[in-house]
Amino acid sequence: MSGFLGSLKLLWGKRFKLTGPFCPNAPAGPAYQELTPDQKRAIAAYVCDVADLLGFCLKTASEKFSDQVETEESLRSLATTLFIATQRHFGL
Repeated sequence: MSGFLGSLKLLWGKRFKLTGPFCPNAPAGPAYQELTPDQKRAIAAYVCDVADLLGFCLKTASEKFSDQVETEESLRSLATTLFIATQRHFGL
């Protein structure tokens, strides 16, 4: 057993058998449809834009806070906070 279910077994020491959807009250969605080339390009552009924003937040956090934090993890946390705040502020 691996992945998510393996993690559950490690956490609680029990085996879980999932027989239905994770959200039983969720409406059934349409069957999966292959993405069009335009959709793939739009997704790729969005992912690149988000990555650029995250990189900018990391750079800014490093410039502004590197003398105030002791660990790389703290800088990543500050960058993540800036990233989330920016997304919320601008509705991204």
